[in-house]
Amino acid sequence: MTQVFEEIKQYFELPGLMIDISQQDIDTQSLSSMNVSFDEALKQAVFSLLNDGSMDESPIWLLSEMPEEYGLSGDINSEVLTQHARTLINESSATLTLFTEETSSDDEWVGVVMNGSTGNKYTIKDYWIFKLVNNPFIDLNYVVVDKSGNQPTCCWGAN
Repeated sequence: MTQVFEEIKQYFELPGLMIDISQQDIDTQSLSSMNVSFDEALKQAVFSLLNDGSMDESPIWLLSEMPEEYGLSGDINSEVLTQHARTLINESSATLTLFTEETSSDDEWVGVVMNGSTGNKYTIKDYWIFKLVNNPFIDLNYVVVDKSGNQPTCCWGAN
């Protein structure tokens, strides 16, 4: 798995990104009926972190909404935002992990990640849920990738 992580980091030019995901966690969340493998989900998640500014407090949203706070000025376009996000991630101690908390029949919120802006709920049964922690943008960023491949990947931040 380490080789896959290194290939993805190289492809996205993120040598400073730490990826802390165990094979056991991947195996536990892999389902025979899923259409999106872990490797593909990881690629989609990293792409989303560097390009998707559609949801509140995603890295790209934050950079576009508050450019001065992140050292940006002048002509700011999607390429500039992506490159700056890449630079900030590489210079930080950002770590990408996999949300592994199992759902519970006793408590509907255990094992559920909710997007506060949309109200959408995501579980590890249906989604690969990645967390970017120790990042330069916000306390925590989530990226969810639908295991069936039917829903778009989305990224947002949370305090």
